[in-house]
Amino acid sequence: MDEIVEGARREDAQGRICPVVAVGASAGGIGALMRFLPAIAPDSGLAYIIVLHLDPGHESNLPEILGRASAIPVTQALDGQPIEANHVYVISPNTTLTVVDACLKLVKPLEGRGHRAPIDRLFASVAEDQEENAACVVLSGTGSDGTFGLRAIKEHGGLTLAQTDAEYDGMVRSARATGLVDIALSAAELPVRIAAHFKHLESVIEEKGLDRIRNEVAAHLDKICDTLRNRTGHDFSGYKQSTIIRRIQRRMHVLQVSDGAGFLERLEAEPREIDLLFQDLLIGVTEFFRDKEAFEALERDIIPKLLKGKGAGDDVRAWVPGCATGEEAYSIAMLLCEQVPEGQRLQIQIFASDIDERSLDTARMGRYPASIEQQISPERLKRFFVREDGSFRVIAELREMCLFSKHDLLRDPPFSRIDMISCRNLLIYIDADLQKRIIPLFHYALREEGYLFLGASENVTRHAALFQDIDRKHRIFQKRSHRPVKLPEFPLSGRSFVPRPFDARRAPAEQASLQERAERRLLDHHAPAHVIINLTGDILYTSGRTGKYFEMAAGAPDNNVFTLARPGLRQEIRAAFHSVTASGQPAISRNITIGTNGGRQTIDLVMEPIDHTGTPDATYMLIFRDVGSVVAEDGIDIDAVK
Repeated sequence: MDEIVEGARREDAQGRICPVVAVGASAGGIGALMRFLPAIAPDSGLAYIIVLHLDPGHESNLPEILGRASAIPVTQALDGQPIEANHVYVISPNTTLTVVDACLKLVKPLEGRGHRAPIDRLFASVAEDQEENAACVVLSGTGSDGTFGLRAIKEHGGLTLAQTDAEYDGMVRSARATGLVDIALSAAELPVRIAAHFKHLESVIEEKGLDRIRNEVAAHLDKICDTLRNRTGHDFSGYKQSTIIRRIQRRMHVLQVSDGAGFLERLEAEPREIDLLFQDLLIGVTEFFRDKEAFEALERDIIPKLLKGKGAGDDVRAWVPGCATGEEAYSIAMLLCEQVPEGQRLQIQIFASDIDERSLDTARMGRYPASIEQQISPERLKRFFVREDGSFRVIAELREMCLFSKHDLLRDPPFSRIDMISCRNLLIYIDADLQKRIIPLFHYALREEGYLFLGASENVTRHAALFQDIDRKHRIFQKRSHRPVKLPEFPLSGRSFVPRPFDARRAPAEQASLQERAERRLLDHHAPAHVIINLTGDILYTSGRTGKYFEMAAGAPDNNVFTLARPGLRQEIRAAFHSVTASGQPAISRNITIGTNGGRQTIDLVMEPIDHTGTPDATYMLIFRDVGSVVAEDGIDIDAVK
């Protein structure tokens, strides 16, 4: 790049150089590279770094092989080597290759070969080091290496690409399943598209300069936010302007649109582009036990306090706003499970919420790439995960503890009676005025002496009357005993209407209306026993005659359906609950056998939405249809005897 553009790029960070393209491949990768490299122009001004899964025990002649197909030099990467334009660098066997301060860094891996995820590591390092000056390409290969690193590239403003003609498409499928791949083309077409992207970026910066580009986007920001809100229902006007502008600029560069007016026109003409921008605005880097020291402090100092004094039938409730793909919620669930005494019947409920349906689907599925081995200890992997087709899936027991639901922190009423809120690295994206309204919201949602766990750059300094420091370094705070904080009006941003939260203590007329609606539905379609529950599983109304489906647990009274359901029914209720709250469609489980007083009963379980808003005020109906008679343990038909 010429000096003007290079100088502009260096305004924001040290060590910016020519654009860096990180390329990852595995099985079938050499063939893909032999089609990829000839398409690189000798004067593209880009640098390419290639990582393949190599046999650590053999010397590699890969630079020589690939060099035959390339018009630019192909060399084996050296530790400390500065990155130069129009060069290709190839990983050495038995090393991990990353980028630090625009130089290559090679280290000997400590992990076993199957645990390294070298492509993820390269992508993540390039993302952090070069930000929007970076691109990543996922080529042919099995497994899922590259998926986590690709998310980091996009979160930092870079370009993400994947091959469409891969011989082995496991890595490509894993990457594309995230919805974060900007461009998918054949191996031979990818270099041309990458060069065009950075050429456009260079010309725009050279012509206008960074400040003018930002100002043009800012001038159209209100209209862009209106367009987003009209299509998605979500208001981004309260998010930090710098963050939104940066994400909009990234999307403009992908589309090769040069100004804010042109981008707004594109959004209005192509609604799908609004959806893609929406996805770009939601991107956040997450992982299991992110910030290891902070989670160790939580495990050591807070989890035991949450469980202290809890007995059989009690519950522990945590809320994870902005849960993304679920790693944080499952991390907290693991910590709680590990410290519950063996054999103790304690109800653990993790309410994890986000506005991104795609991320919530990933979280509910609980399936993650093999590269999570870098984040989770072998002991926890063995206890809480199972291997499935080259990936890891959270065990059913842990998934059942976590309820993933669509919920907008700025628009929807909060969950309640929460023991701990873990809201890490969400507030940093929200402007200061809204942050001041969110912290009291958390205070309202927490039980007395409940805990708040924030990200490393977040605090409650302006709300010392509501929270006290427990561990300032690791951002752990505790609710102060305080007169009740009034629940604020929603939405917090004041830009859209949201129904007020459902309250089981509504005026009798409202309760009667709800009962009438339920009974009308039952008279029209059913006639069995039923209950109405909310999004946390609390029973709001019962028809009576439900005794054989529920049993009182020892300890303090509880009206939660997951606690009260008889053995044999709980798991079926959870499965139906997850299905209906996710889809909004009725679900039915047939021929369930449950134990009753002195016998067995076969039933069909039906769950239907009443008010499926996806927020805490949503309501659902559970219907119990008996199939046949109650049968005694010795096989006698009890109903016939009666």
